[in-house]
Amino acid sequence: MEHYGPERKLLYVRAEYLRMYEYINYCIGLRRDGITASSPAVIITGQPGVGKTVGSSYFLRRRLGEKKPTMLLQGGIYHLFHDIGVDRVAKGSSVFTNKFKGFSEPPWCLIDSADAPDGIPRSVVGIGLSGVNPIYISSPNNSRWSKLHQSRTKYVAIMNPWTEKELVVASERLLGPERTEETLRRLERWGPTARLCLGSSANDILSHDSLCQNAIDRMDKVSATLNSIIEYSQELKADRPRPDEKAQRVLGQESHKICLIERPDVNKVSNEHRLLITSREIAVRCALRIKRNDEAEVLDMWNLFSKHADARGMTGAIFKAYFHNIFRRQIVMDGLEMFQAPSGKYHASFVDFGGKPGLNAALKAACNAPRSLDNFHVDFKPVSCSVFNNSKDVINVQDHVYYQPASKMQAGIDSFFTDNGYLYLIQMTGALTHNIKDSLSTLLKRLVGAPSDKSYWRFVFVIPKDVDSFDCPKPQIELGKLFTGRIEMKVTVESETEDE
Repeated sequence: MEHYGPERKLLYVRAEYLRMYEYINYCIGLRRDGITASSPAVIITGQPGVGKTVGSSYFLRRRLGEKKPTMLLQGGIYHLFHDIGVDRVAKGSSVFTNKFKGFSEPPWCLIDSADAPDGIPRSVVGIGLSGVNPIYISSPNNSRWSKLHQSRTKYVAIMNPWTEKELVVASERLLGPERTEETLRRLERWGPTARLCLGSSANDILSHDSLCQNAIDRMDKVSATLNSIIEYSQELKADRPRPDEKAQRVLGQESHKICLIERPDVNKVSNEHRLLITSREIAVRCALRIKRNDEAEVLDMWNLFSKHADARGMTGAIFKAYFHNIFRRQIVMDGLEMFQAPSGKYHASFVDFGGKPGLNAALKAACNAPRSLDNFHVDFKPVSCSVFNNSKDVINVQDHVYYQPASKMQAGIDSFFTDNGYLYLIQMTGALTHNIKDSLSTLLKRLVGAPSDKSYWRFVFVIPKDVDSFDCPKPQIELGKLFTGRIEMKVTVESETEDE
């Protein structure tokens, strides 16, 4: 079960596996302490390829180390691990029932959806093996566990994606330091799943990339693809399966490829979640595809996702596609300077911090300082649009030209332009917080003709007008002032044709 490493002798134990293990014990404890009336069934779900099966391997090893009875369903056979050995017994056997009588607690039964694709076997949750606590490992698919409320108290826990630090450490220890650069390249391109970053072959990667592009190519209108993304989120909370088998097929083929599921609170295990674009590169590719649509279609996409708080993270690509199209025609924007809190973090100054005395005091101090918070108004039609690449060549900056990077990952921003002697560095986001990439410093060194005095630099977070807060961690590179530019999502033309 050691899925990674050239010699397959190491099992990398994530902190996330420990959280899941403790959560399972917590759920089982609720029944043991009489807090819940029915026996539990715990579902561990999350992004395909995140390492749920490897986590199950850890659960088994830890249970054996603690000398606690544990069952494993594999190849249609139940394996019972206990203090005197391992028994292989067919489901529903009376031998199992007799053995359970000698246990101080019902054994866990680890079930992977690969061995039970239709859900937890009735023999485990029904009358056959009623003394078992099933732990079901599955990708998000509510139809597999929707009927459990009839016989069990159901708990659904989302396993979070890997962090960059986890992937680097695992790559160095399991694959060798020489593989780290390739691991990070895969992370940038396809997102934080272990299967893609640590385990997939070149052929598997090519196949996955093709499926990603197929999903992106279908983002043409508010169609089955977009609705399936919303349904991907609802899968984790619904009490009954969705009857639309076609939508389920689309969900499996497409939503998993461009959506990333994660818990907002890493330390709190639950089914609370949000959807994000899987990686920076996929976000760029989605934005490039979406911007081919007309404004009305893009706004329909925006409204669809904005209505679902869980899917708000998906709006970033839509937001960028919309405003790249708008800004290439005309740039109209009002900006308001952000203020720095004692913690070092920057906050939007349009926010009402009445319930946060510290931030409210910091905002008042910034407004009353000798150099009060700045603001600006920009209104012009770009004379042209220029797309620059990732070379080291200088960029001769001309006034009122709208500059976009061919790849945002290398540039560190979404666009830039100059107006009335100021350099505007634009970061578009639909999120409530966003950092400033260190890679921006490389781009700034390439600019010729832009103001060199940082007091004439304005870094602007272009955000939707309907957001009620925004903040930014203290940047690691030296910049001018930080601003927010709030812009309303609305149709500005009846139709448009984009020159690609």
